[in-house]
Amino acid sequence: MPTNPCTKPISLLVYGGTEAGIFCAVQAARSGLHVILISETKYPYGYFPSLGAWETHYPGVRSPLSSEVKSKLADHYQAYFGINSIQYRDCVNLEDNNPMMTFEPHVAEKVLEELLAAEKNLTLIAPARITRVCEADGRLKSISLISGNKAETLSANLFADCSYTGDLAAMTKAEFTLGREAKSVTGEIHAGKIFTRWKKGSYPQESVEGRLNILPTWTTTSPLEGSTGEGDANIQDYSYRLCLSSDEHNRIVPPKPPGYNRELYAPLLLLPEEKATLQLPFHHRWISQDMEEMMENDHLFHGHALPSNKRSWNATNFTGEGKHYTASGTEERLAIEKRHRYHALGLLYFLQNDLDVPATVQRVARQWGLAKDEFVFNDYFPPALYVREARRFKGSYLYREQDCLKADGLDRAPIHRDGIAFTEFPLDSLACTTERMHGSNPDGQFFEKDKSLTGSLPWRCLLPLGVKNLVVPSTPSVTHCAWGTVRQSACLLHLAEVCAFAAEICSKQQIDFAGLSPLDLQVHLVQKGAMISFFNDFDMETSASWKEAALLFGTWGFFSNYDAKPHEPLDARLAKLWITALQSTPAQAPHEVARKVREMEQTTSLTSISGRTFTDLLGIEDPSLENVKAMTRKQGLDVLYSVFLSSRN
Repeated sequence: MPTNPCTKPISLLVYGGTEAGIFCAVQAARSGLHVILISETKYPYGYFPSLGAWETHYPGVRSPLSSEVKSKLADHYQAYFGINSIQYRDCVNLEDNNPMMTFEPHVAEKVLEELLAAEKNLTLIAPARITRVCEADGRLKSISLISGNKAETLSANLFADCSYTGDLAAMTKAEFTLGREAKSVTGEIHAGKIFTRWKKGSYPQESVEGRLNILPTWTTTSPLEGSTGEGDANIQDYSYRLCLSSDEHNRIVPPKPPGYNRELYAPLLLLPEEKATLQLPFHHRWISQDMEEMMENDHLFHGHALPSNKRSWNATNFTGEGKHYTASGTEERLAIEKRHRYHALGLLYFLQNDLDVPATVQRVARQWGLAKDEFVFNDYFPPALYVREARRFKGSYLYREQDCLKADGLDRAPIHRDGIAFTEFPLDSLACTTERMHGSNPDGQFFEKDKSLTGSLPWRCLLPLGVKNLVVPSTPSVTHCAWGTVRQSACLLHLAEVCAFAAEICSKQQIDFAGLSPLDLQVHLVQKGAMISFFNDFDMETSASWKEAALLFGTWGFFSNYDAKPHEPLDARLAKLWITALQSTPAQAPHEVARKVREMEQTTSLTSISGRTFTDLLGIEDPSLENVKAMTRKQGLDVLYSVFLSSRN
């Protein structure tokens, strides 16, 4: 991979040293585009390696590069340790029924580095700082940057901002939101300032009963009385995901960090009832449990257990400290990062050294330290802050909480005709401020697992208004309330691939992203192996001719729930609904089609349809169906998709 800009015209300029930036750049380069990837720092991998896990609640295959990277991660452990090793098992089987896979940070870095190195059409510039942008006629024309001692201006046909904070897009005329919308504005139950408590049990009921192919977990209550729903500039908290090791030969016990203040951590020693109203800038587990309870529940170092006796510590949150990060300049961002770093190291030091920490807890805490073989170049500390929320750019559609809840008249969430991906993590947010009601979670924290369903993400959300040749897969048009179901890496990486495939079409057609037909994009995506509609009964590994049809027609409302049922008989009434939807001009609204499908399916009787009758209704001839007495749903999908593709030629 070249390290200096190539002399050929730049097809796509990707900004952001993140996992999404790499996915977008690599996938676009593989299609033959000449791609520049710009990283703000020397470390182009973002916070993804420090997560230590492919965080998802969906077990299926959703997009090609995601599947490839997951396979490469697993292949590493199989090659180095063997398929029967504990390291391989820890990678691919986090726990029963959990679809997440885990990995050590250096393994993720290796896989991402190899992806970049393999692409001759891809140039990485790192580190680099954008100084200005040039726009004309609603298009981003060029960016000026400084890399090392060199200043240069790069022009490109297309741009993708894959940074966590949307810094490139923010320099254009694109408008963005930063903070929490008010409930009165969006109509979302969990919008604005809210307070919740945790509920016991597993949710949603659809997953518990096996009707939804999503991992069931815990949930929070509806907003408590006293929640105002007022909007403000607050966002969910940030943290560093430290990689810890319990191997005495592979751990570093860090010293007391600069500025350590015991009084900040001392309240963690109190009992939950004594902390019930305290405003503490920590992960909610430290607030709702006492020290010994944390130890018994294996929450002292809450996070994913990784191969090789490591753990990704996911409880160093510093509530409120990241509020001004996005709007700050480089120096202030570095200062905020340093405060988060010392906050995390201070918590570790407190647990291991404070005289008032219970001896049993301290013995456990002292078994862990920073992994000696991770982030060696950065004193064993993750180089990238976990920026959980930043700018969200305004598109022609605003994705809201309602897009992930059961739609009226359907057994699923709302359907979007321009759907290009799906959300599957629950609607959630970590704490936004330290304020609490008695015994509640901190302000803003919720985990709406009991009601969340997989949602259809529209292409419109990735197109910031006012800049025709720019996409924002990491900072899309989403409310704060809905951002939690989009922000997990599995979804953001999916969106990054979508943008790469969109760039491929735009380059061939010599158009901007805003001029791209969503239908052209959808057809291209399903042909390339990207899942644009969620289904329980198949994924992108399924080898079947009807798969592309189900995915595309899923965005048209052909299914009132998440089941394709390809092998079941095709009801004659359903066949007529599908044919009408295919032939309607203008296109019927997908919700209306799906509602009619549901009304039809609620009747108990089923009338089969022959192949001859089906083709007669379509007005085509198909000798292969002449003797079919009862069509199946997959046969109907195959025929309709063939007719659809023929109409496009």
